[in-house]
Amino acid sequence: MATTAAAGLRAIGREAPIWSLAGWLPLCLLWATGHLDWVGLLLGAVVAFLAGGLLALWRIRELGPLVAWVERVRDGQSAPGAVPDSFLYGRLPPALLAVERETQALRQQVASSDELQRAIVDAVPDPMLVVNARGHVRLANPSAEQHFAQKLSGQPLGRFLRDPGILAAIDSAILGGVSSTVTFSPLLERMRRYTCRVQPVQTAENEPAAVLCLRETSEQLAIERMRSDFIANASHELRTPLTALLGFVETLKGPARDDPAAQAMFLDIMAAEAARMTRLIDDLLSLSRLEAESSRPPTDEVGLEELVAATVSGLEPQLQKNGMVVELVAEDGIPPVRGDYDQLQQLVTNLVDNACKYGRPGTPVRVELGRLDPAGPEAGPLAGRSAVQLAVIDQGDGIAPEHLPRLTERFYRADKGRSRRAGGTGLGLAICKHIVKRHGGHLGVASRLGEGSRFSVFLPLP
Repeated sequence: MATTAAAGLRAIGREAPIWSLAGWLPLCLLWATGHLDWVGLLLGAVVAFLAGGLLALWRIRELGPLVAWVERVRDGQSAPGAVPDSFLYGRLPPALLAVERETQALRQQVASSDELQRAIVDAVPDPMLVVNARGHVRLANPSAEQHFAQKLSGQPLGRFLRDPGILAAIDSAILGGVSSTVTFSPLLERMRRYTCRVQPVQTAENEPAAVLCLRETSEQLAIERMRSDFIANASHELRTPLTALLGFVETLKGPARDDPAAQAMFLDIMAAEAARMTRLIDDLLSLSRLEAESSRPPTDEVGLEELVAATVSGLEPQLQKNGMVVELVAEDGIPPVRGDYDQLQQLVTNLVDNACKYGRPGTPVRVELGRLDPAGPEAGPLAGRSAVQLAVIDQGDGIAPEHLPRLTERFYRADKGRSRRAGGTGLGLAICKHIVKRHGGHLGVASRLGEGSRFSVFLPLP
């Protein structure tokens, strides 16, 4: 209260002489013309100063509520319903009301704009950060906090992101206003890759900062690596039999030209290598067709019981060569599934052929077909739904746990020597995976060393 009174007295002291000028000028004129002596001049000056002070006090008392009202509007506080009345400033209140309405409208627009911008940033699925000139995170969207599993606002960037390329890009953005894109892999996660866009911005306090938008491209990196591996493996798989064929042709044209026994042996080997190339090319073409049809789910109805029985029957001669038999166990009344007959037949053929190659000679291959209603967790995305399960079980040496996640990769072999001796192309399980994927199903593998393997296919019922 004392501070307010002192401010009012200072205002009166400043304005009183100004208002007194209106009385002092006539007094000085009267004194100069001899119509007023010194005593009259002094008394008139005092009266004029007091009158000026009263006018200043009146103006300040009327202006005070208006100033307070404007300050409340400025500070965003709830203003009174109307501007205080004023005799001296009669035209000012309506103008202030118009200013208040415009101010409230602008404030609402700014608030709505801020909310919209925040909602847009929060909705971005990629991690986004705003880093100030001190290297601290000023703002982070939920995706960033979820990705780094911690609260980021106020944290030093180097605590969770230390890549030198990122730090250099931030310095360039803040100090030089330069935008850039950086690709990097975390030091402890070299199999993951990120692309970071760094953009210079100005904060609300007009301080330089940088916006970081991170996007994980690990999947793209994996695809590029798989494509490179596929080309290398396909080239190797084709080159090996071609080299053998060319070598035998040269031998037959030279040293073995007149050796019937050698010719017969070399021709058998050449026939085997040519057959291996044919199988490889057939499997590559099958994969290409499956990829081309991956977005078109099959619509035909296929009875799996009849398909499995016919396919197994056609494979019996091959099984008998290894002294193996198939035990087919199928439930009655299994409803048909939506599928492609030829692809499902190829699926069963590959799985049984795989069991024949890797099962121990003289042991049976068990094929089970049944309905699950509902399917359990082992059915992956089909868990809780009605499905048909096809399982092919062998009694081979089994597969080591470290190989199980990669079995369906193209050209991946847990036992390369045995696979090649058995005539495998390394594409059989990759074909199975694509067939199952096109049919909306799930392929599961379980194996124990020394006990054998179980390949399970789950297909959804309509």
